[in-house]
Amino acid sequence: MDANDIYHDLYGIRPGYFVLFEPEEGSDGTLVALAEFIARESGLGFPLTVEPAPTSQLAGCVAVEQLYLMPHKMPTYVVARLDEVTDPEAVADFFRTRVSALLETERERRPIVWYRNPALEDSIFGDGPRFNVCFAEEMSCDSMPMPCRRRSRIDEEEDADESLEDDKKAWVDRLTSIVLQYVGRFHEAPPLSMIEEVVRGKLVIRPNRVSPIVVNGDLKLFLPDYNELELKMTPLARTVYILFLCHPEGIRLKDIAEYVGELTEIYSMVKPGASEELARASVADLVDPWSDSLQQKLSLTRRAIRRHILDERLAEQYLIKGNRGDLYRVQLEPELIQLPRALRRG
Repeated sequence: MDANDIYHDLYGIRPGYFVLFEPEEGSDGTLVALAEFIARESGLGFPLTVEPAPTSQLAGCVAVEQLYLMPHKMPTYVVARLDEVTDPEAVADFFRTRVSALLETERERRPIVWYRNPALEDSIFGDGPRFNVCFAEEMSCDSMPMPCRRRSRIDEEEDADESLEDDKKAWVDRLTSIVLQYVGRFHEAPPLSMIEEVVRGKLVIRPNRVSPIVVNGDLKLFLPDYNELELKMTPLARTVYILFLCHPEGIRLKDIAEYVGELTEIYSMVKPGASEELARASVADLVDPWSDSLQQKLSLTRRAIRRHILDERLAEQYLIKGNRGDLYRVQLEPELIQLPRALRRG
């Protein structure tokens, strides 16, 4: 099957429809019933239309245009051949998974066809080499039984970060559902400019300048030029990040123990309800040379920033970075860092 030919034949499918390409000799109704079942079980809410197959390659295939929230020059299509289908629910899941992948990266938004053939390996046809698509379920680490152990402060930090990730996923799922309903009803992509305005308070998508970073009196982090976006981090990760904001000249990680007093003071302000004992113990973990706590917190700051700022080049400006053995610092210019009076030095 030639990728260029099949892409050309699919071009022009209207969004929001399942299109069944009927063979030249027509259908006995079984093919239509199977396509209707797949369209219904996919949960996308798209109606089925039946059209004559433009070529023999597409005869007996169902196709849908894939959806994106980000702008793209060329559409992408999801196709499944219905001949010899033994598991219609798996085909419906194939459509649901691919069509609702609204936040694909720029590298993936290219002329491409996701093609599923029960007689062959599932494949991707695009402007590069052919890749196999694996649908096998793998056992994740989360499903493995773990021995019981006492929960530590590291566990609590990781739980807090996972909670943020779960919250983000819930919002993406909700947004995906709304977009699918819109396309299913109006058969066109939603206005991207309107969506961008809606999510601008949650994500930085395409900013045209670097915003200052403001640490307010409660030691929360804000980017005022990005619609007062708050950079949310776990308490210890925020403590580490603020320490580096207080030292724009940089800090050598091996010297972190020299900042115990500042870290304890910052943590007590970040988490004012914490006991003095908890503050000291938490900071002790950070500066312990045999612990990986500091590296974990630096990783959490990077993840938090990249979770809120989608532009990778811009996100780099806010990261704590450095070479091993050298100074680590936030990449922002010092004049863009605004600290509360309680943290100002000199």
